[in-house]
Amino acid sequence: MRTMSSELKKRAAAARRALGRAARVVVKLGTNVVMHESGALAIGRLGAIIEDIVEVRRRGCQVILVTSGAVGLGRSRIGAAGDVLPVKQACAAVGQVLLMSVYEEAFRRFGIPVAQLLLTEEDFSSRTRYLNLRNTFSALLAHGVLPIVNENDPVSTAEIEVAPRAGRSFGDNDKLSALVMSKMDAEALVVLSNVSGLYAAPGPEKGGKLIDVVEDVDALAGDGIGGASATGRGGMRTKLES
Repeated sequence: MRTMSSELKKRAAAARRALGRAARVVVKLGTNVVMHESGALAIGRLGAIIEDIVEVRRRGCQVILVTSGAVGLGRSRIGAAGDVLPVKQACAAVGQVLLMSVYEEAFRRFGIPVAQLLLTEEDFSSRTRYLNLRNTFSALLAHGVLPIVNENDPVSTAEIEVAPRAGRSFGDNDKLSALVMSKMDAEALVVLSNVSGLYAAPGPEKGGKLIDVVEDVDALAGDGIGGASATGRGGMRTKLES
């Protein structure tokens, strides 16, 4: 692993300080954070993240949570197999209920009310729908509610299609979380993953180098940055694109 230069260390420290001063942040949890490869909910990991979110809110920072995992949890619950689109959408419908029940119960213990927002790309591309959505977010945050966002998979095929159309896929909510950050005036986007960082090809398991700071996203486009894992749908490539 290479060592960061003093200049990069200064910039990284400045970024952490800026994050600590942020008034509003978006936190994104990928499928591999929410659940284990076995399909079981990652209770311990989620519990630790929820406690961190509670602490951030106590410091006066507003938090918007973007979460994946509905399809995987639903698949485990009803024992559905295969990648046929209607099956994935059915799994998403079942899993979303399970996902929200976990979040609602966990945050209720800290006295924090939560709200579910299931979004599609059209909610941002349509001016009227976007303004309505923005007003809803503002009202929720003003009343101390934690908005919990996911793509509306049962009606939107963009994210869960086996071969998504170019420019239409949120990519395991990576692009969705970036949209929420920019459109809802958040000052930072924190993307949590089960990978310890961004690695050059061929990845961390095969000796790929850790990339400490990304200065030019386009320069990494042809670097073989990893795609989705077995359970996730995004991967590091969609995080960079976002």
